Amino acid sequence: MYCGNCGAQLPEGARFCGSCGQPLVDPSKIDVGSDQQPEVQKFFTQPESAQEPFVRGQGNGYPDPYDDGFAPAPEPRKPKKIGWIIGAAAALVVIVAAVLVALNFKVVSNAWMRTFSSPESYYRHVEKQAMADVIDTGVDVYERTPAEHDSYTSEVTTKIVVGEPVRELAESLVGLDMDWLESAGLWEKVTMHDGKMGLQLDVSLNESSIATADMVTDGEDIYFRVPDIRDDYARIDQRDLMGGGAVSVQSTRVTLLELAQNLPEIMPDSDRMEKMLNRYVEAIVDNIDDVDKTTQTLQADTVSQKCTALTVHLDEDSLARIIEVLCDTALEDEELQQILMDLVEQIGQDPDEVWDELVEELEDVRDRADRIAEQVEIEMTVYVDGKGEIRGRTIVINDYETLEYAAPEQGSNYGLRLALTRDDFEQFVLEGSGKNDSGSFELLVEEMHILDITASDFDRDALEDGYLNGTFDIAPSPFVVNQLGNEVGQEFRGLNLDLDDVHLVVEARSKKDSGSIVLRVMMGEEEYLSVNMDSSVSYTGGEVDIPEDSISLENWTRNINISSLDVYLDRLEDAGFPSSLIRRLVYGIN
Repeated sequence: MYCGNCGAQLPEGARFCGSCGQPLVDPSKIDVGSDQQPEVQKFFTQPESAQEPFVRGQGNGYPDPYDDGFAPAPEPRKPKKIGWIIGAAAALVVIVAAVLVALNFKVVSNAWMRTFSSPESYYRHVEKQAMADVIDTGVDVYERTPAEHDSYTSEVTTKIVVGEPVRELAESLVGLDMDWLESAGLWEKVTMHDGKMGLQLDVSLNESSIATADMVTDGEDIYFRVPDIRDDYARIDQRDLMGGGAVSVQSTRVTLLELAQNLPEIMPDSDRMEKMLNRYVEAIVDNIDDVDKTTQTLQADTVSQKCTALTVHLDEDSLARIIEVLCDTALEDEELQQILMDLVEQIGQDPDEVWDELVEELEDVRDRADRIAEQVEIEMTVYVDGKGEIRGRTIVINDYETLEYAAPEQGSNYGLRLALTRDDFEQFVLEGSGKNDSGSFELLVEEMHILDITASDFDRDALEDGYLNGTFDIAPSPFVVNQLGNEVGQEFRGLNLDLDDVHLVVEARSKKDSGSIVLRVMMGEEEYLSVNMDSSVSYTGGEVDIPEDSISLENWTRNINISSLDVYLDRLEDAGFPSSLIRRLVYGIN
């Protein structure tokens, strides 16, 4: 016989299934005419207090069912492994999918928006995202400017190194021995603190200091001294010093220095600046409602990339609406109003009066929006890659002027094209391509090849964050060389200069608090002249002390005569400056 529950084969007459423990009833004893269910007879009962499970043949006090021809008592059912294996596999799939979505969120979200949203909605999505990145980079740069900090110290060191060919050229021009001239330098240190500014200068020749000077200002008076001549400070009113260079408004002259000193109190912090800029971006983008979506190939030099092309049509009505919205946004922008009023107050005008005049201007522009929009028609195409990043733009103004930007990527290869075209005539084109951190580009002006540019160690990711890092070799094109002539040395008394070998090397390194740039004028592998600039800034520390004692400029200069300059003549001579040339320059003695 077989178990009706699990199908296991059992001995004839068994009352229990030895496989699944199901009680068994002999079908021949069932009364099919009765409504009552057959009673299952219990042949033995295990006490509830028993803790040990029944195991056949272990002598635990219970009869063995097989001794009476019965199936053994049921064993605990073992959990089946297939269930938890399937559950674990499903959980693993979910986890992997979540990780992939997280790692490729921009790709997934962009694909969703591109597929299921309207062209207008998709354009607004990618444009806001792109402009947010641009604004974020701009704000990072803004955070590093004095406008964001009322206390900072910056240092700039500039050094000019003169090569042997330049010395030879100088000798041919002035008729003097120039072997002594190797380098010249200037060190500057600016400290801003508590509305006061200090400036220190050091001029050097051939790595030897020859002159120093100090200056301090509190926004009203300027104090300066030249320690090599006098230890005390001269004092002048900076308004008198600026003279006509001051900003004159309603008979009140305010220097640009005063304005710079107060900028940290006037300008908003970076977070507020970011929100304010995004507000105007949204005012423009949210009012664009005529967009076509196609698939196009973006090309720059030899690199191409398949992109989603979003063509924005700005007709008269669209432009008029955007102008009106921008005017309304500015009129309601209390933060912008406060910034402008603070700036106006600094230059001595009535803030309320100036703001009222600006309100009138904005209202007038808003009212004339239709007439202004009649003069301009714009069509812009934005090229979007699979991540939702804008790889290029083409802006056509009045079907006459075209601005192009293209930066396609193909694996590790990249292309770049910047162009301005008027009436189908290319006025300016910078185009080229590269791989990883290198590249080659050409500059054309009015369709004439002017320069060749080669980049190496070029950090394109850092450039997106506002930092320029790389080496750029700039050389005149064959066209320029031919136009100027290969041999121009005849213009310099027989000095032979082969323009085929002339090139300028620019080395730039920058990060948040420091940077350097080196300009090298090269003739082949030989360096003619180099200019090195190193800068750094710190936003902690720094003190500016206003001198307790000072004298007028007139009294300070009264006792200065030619003999007071002897210290500089001695230092020049110590630095290698020929004494004969000193006498010639200072005293007019040959």
